[in-house]
Amino acid sequence: KVLISGGMHYAGPDNNGFRTEVTNSVEMWDPEQWAFVPMSPMNEPRAFHQAVLLDDGRVLVIGGSRGFGGSGALSSFEHTLASAMRTTEIFDPAQGTWQQGPNLPEQNVGGRAIKDPGGAILLAGGINSQGTASEAVYRFDPQVTYVNQVAMMNVPRAFFSMVLLRDNRVFIAGGYEGGIGSLTSLNSTELFNPGSQTFSLSTPLPEPIAFGTAIQGIL
Repeated sequence: KVLISGGMHYAGPDNNGFRTEVTNSVEMWDPEQWAFVPMSPMNEPRAFHQAVLLDDGRVLVIGGSRGFGGSGALSSFEHTLASAMRTTEIFDPAQGTWQQGPNLPEQNVGGRAIKDPGGAILLAGGINSQGTASEAVYRFDPQVTYVNQVAMMNVPRAFFSMVLLRDNRVFIAGGYEGGIGSLTSLNSTELFNPGSQTFSLSTPLPEPIAFGTAIQGIL
């Protein structure tokens, strides 16, 4: 089954021709029924967040953007970055309910999250409370009872690609550096060593790329 949480939806016309609002709606796609099943909504509307399946079957959602006003309106990419969130939520599929998770130390939108082989969740980079790309890396324990900072990337970045390699290192590529209104795409890449909790620069991309995706094991 597939859980789809939050995002943006069309909410009718406005002075700019259309209106986009952030939603807290949640749907489960059931491949046996070949249908979407409505689930309990998240506690907060959010878009551009991260969602990770935990080892116990629960789902952790992290940060994102809430939009502005009571309707969660988003009219520009700058609005997305300026309304970043520091809250997290955990979905329990057995109960069909959401509960609040530990708050991040700062707001985060555009960070990337991944589960390590031990079941802990790593959250890297993103746009922070100062409106700039962050180099901080945070770790949630496998039970998601706390979160703390564990490392720093060499380059602050947001909206990058991140993938877990077979040797348990984490590969990070591209993204944006800078701040709201002055973001610049990156061609740098990094490797995170979980044993030493350190990053090292790797082979640069042929050209700067943001909003890319990465997957390992193609060949």
